[in-house]
Amino acid sequence: MNKTSLSILLVASFLLALIDFSSRLTSDEIKLSALVSEGVQNKPQIKFLMKDELKKVDEALERFEKPKPKAKQNKPSKPKVQIMSLEEQNKQKGAKKNFFSGEKEYSLTAIFDENGNKFALLSERHLVSGVIKSIKLVTQEKLDNYTVQIIENNHIELADGDRIISLQLFLKSKS
Repeated sequence: MNKTSLSILLVASFLLALIDFSSRLTSDEIKLSALVSEGVQNKPQIKFLMKDELKKVDEALERFEKPKPKAKQNKPSKPKVQIMSLEEQNKQKGAKKNFFSGEKEYSLTAIFDENGNKFALLSERHLVSGVIKSIKLVTQEKLDNYTVQIIENNHIELADGDRIISLQLFLKSKS
């Protein structure tokens, strides 16, 4: 085959593909527009179910629903967390990641400096109920038996008489 016949063959193939594409596109568009206009004029767009039809649909779908679990009876139980004794709580001092007071555990969450006024955000977890809440503290504010003495960038100091607990924001675990 020479270059001329190859060129003629390519041009003819291209023209046939173009004709096929345009005829499919236009006939499909005509069919689609006829269906859309027929549907809009002659058929309702929303199907309303009668009560008996709705009941049949509900019954058919019922088999796919999972049964709801029965509610468990809550029996009073002993706390899952062992609460530190008052004697042990009174021995707490020095640098700590968290400390205990009564039935609560406190840990330092964040320290903020707002226009030169520092405040600390602590997390309070009630050991019996498990309820957790946030507490905002400023210098000289009371927290149970403790008074906030100092708020620094990475720790706060709480005092209970002569005993001082330095609650650290970042404290490495002892290994």
